[in-house]
Amino acid sequence: MDRVTRARTRIFNETIAQVRQVAFLADLAQQIVSGGGRQRFSGVQHPDAMLILERPHATGRAQHDLLTAAFQFQRVARFQLQFLAQRFGDDDAACFVHNEAGIHIGIIIWVHPLINAILRSFQTGFAWGHFPSKRAGIVRIRRWGVERILVSGASGPIGKALLASFASQLERQDTQIVRLVRGRARDAAQIAWDPLAPMSPAVVSGFDAVVHLAGENLAGRWTAEKKKQIRDSRVLGTRNLAAALARTAIKPRVLLCASAVGFYGNRDDEVLREESAAGQGFLAEVCREWEDASRSAAEAGIRTVNLRIGLVLSAQGGALGKMLTPFRLGLGGRMGPGRQWWSWIHVNDIVSGIQHAMRNQEISGPVNLVAPNPVRNAEFTQALASVLRRPAIFPMPEFVLRLAFGKQAAEELLLASQRVEPGKLLASGYKFRFCELRTALEDLVG
Repeated sequence: MDRVTRARTRIFNETIAQVRQVAFLADLAQQIVSGGGRQRFSGVQHPDAMLILERPHATGRAQHDLLTAAFQFQRVARFQLQFLAQRFGDDDAACFVHNEAGIHIGIIIWVHPLINAILRSFQTGFAWGHFPSKRAGIVRIRRWGVERILVSGASGPIGKALLASFASQLERQDTQIVRLVRGRARDAAQIAWDPLAPMSPAVVSGFDAVVHLAGENLAGRWTAEKKKQIRDSRVLGTRNLAAALARTAIKPRVLLCASAVGFYGNRDDEVLREESAAGQGFLAEVCREWEDASRSAAEAGIRTVNLRIGLVLSAQGGALGKMLTPFRLGLGGRMGPGRQWWSWIHVNDIVSGIQHAMRNQEISGPVNLVAPNPVRNAEFTQALASVLRRPAIFPMPEFVLRLAFGKQAAEELLLASQRVEPGKLLASGYKFRFCELRTALEDLVG
């Protein structure tokens, strides 16, 4: 027997041994199915891959619509066993066991995302017992340490920075990031969704944390259509996601939903904290509805955090990016009277603040995600010009702002005064990296 033949024989024998291990799990699953009802293993907290049973002809989807690394074989009569390193896409329907009566029995067992690790887990991760119908015994499932996080709005400045912050954890393979994307998902790290349409709970089941950042860009003139897009993308998108999470078989520990300091409206010099009342205006109404849309998740027992985000300072876009060109040309200056308070935050503190809120179980409800030292607009523009080594001698009168951006957008985005304090973050022990505006600006554009 030559070396190639020996290698093939060894691989074949190893495969047979692995299939026998998988077959044992199939027998276990059939015993559960034959018992009827809905079965769940309470010890399963960190799902990383899904074991699904379904009838062979329950779906006509091709193999490539699932995952190329899937294990498939006929072991139990009328059922097909599939091991998937990632969950199904938005359009894949096979998520439940269908018995002969057509009853949906949610059999979901979670193991490590890599096929080899799945096979190893049969030996080290499970302590096999016997079934009550035959002999007394139990099934115990090992808790794996991989954290799975679902993120929407990952293409924006905050989302990009958040994904980048997980890079070291991804290298250690102790964190797995899945993105909600519009259109077709390109790989197993994406889930397709339409924010304006209801979602299947099975699509978003089994994540440890969900960070929901998606929303229509506020930039541009606020026509009636633009305002509808701003409202629907936030309110309907959050409502549909929260409703799906509330009905999942395995719920996340925490849902972090974006909101904005626009919740407070124009409040002059009033110091605004999380307990402050909502303000007036279009943005305040949207933010109030936006936060209310997440309530179904909170009522289902999911710790829900509403992140009231201030003016984001990022070199990758956002408000600061739009201000840089005129200021670099020496054409910058205060906006309107310049007395309005701007509650700003460095994008790195947004990312760190999100991760802090994600892991601090005492934090829930509204959280002001702003730096502890807000400044007036005149001070902001002077600091930006100074860091860029340019003058700030061209003030932008209010009427020019209204002509350029539209009356409502100018008044609520640029001229509104919001003096916001990050009370909950500070009380929970969060340490800001950038407390002073100039330091933040020098880090980004200096």
